[in-house]
Amino acid sequence: MVSTHTIIGIIGNAISCCAAEDFSPNPYLLAILNCASWIYNGIVHTDSLLVLTINGFGLVIEILYVAFYLFYANKKQRLSVFKKLIPGALCFVLLVLLLVFLPNPKSQTGIKVDPESGKGIAIGVICVLANIAMYVSPCDILTQVWRTNSVEYMQFWLIVFGFLNGGIWLTYALLEFDAYILASNSTGCLFSLIQLGFYAYFYFKYPPSKNNKITDEKADGGNKIGDEKAYGGKVADMV
Repeated sequence: MVSTHTIIGIIGNAISCCAAEDFSPNPYLLAILNCASWIYNGIVHTDSLLVLTINGFGLVIEILYVAFYLFYANKKQRLSVFKKLIPGALCFVLLVLLLVFLPNPKSQTGIKVDPESGKGIAIGVICVLANIAMYVSPCDILTQVWRTNSVEYMQFWLIVFGFLNGGIWLTYALLEFDAYILASNSTGCLFSLIQLGFYAYFYFKYPPSKNNKITDEKADGGNKIGDEKAYGGKVADMV
């Protein structure tokens, strides 16, 4: 599930600041891995048009996210993205090739895979792990939130729509009883709820305006003390 508000909001932060600042690219890198995994899953399984369509569109959106991030990132941040993106892409391609060349049961022909075969289970497990990693990835900012008492760099709408996305796919999995979609999205909903709880706690306990006011007061106080010391030193010199 992709929202225009989410797209404009996240990209808008970078455009308005003309810098990537401390926003993490990890959720988008892992979302690319997740979409690619489910596209492969859709290709090798029958009746997967919905999975192919949604994840194909999602892959394009996530690539645009990363492109915008790279455009506004500094040299160190770009290098960090490529250090994660290139090895991850190579590992994914090698894994897909390995699965492609694994022998199919004698009853199967072509690229289609029986979901209950060893190859089908392996593909399903990979998709589940990639999906869970995408849901968990926004958690990497929680240590910074804990340390600074600020939710400035928590991507609120990303977490909200992640929760809604997980809820919708969880409902779909219950109706169709798809164990892989059920496992990944129930875990995703849980982690999204944890992140939303974290956001709510720090947002209401340490409101952004209050934090800014305290910071400004500390800065003004430091300047005032410095001015008083300087003024006192001048008086002492004059005496």
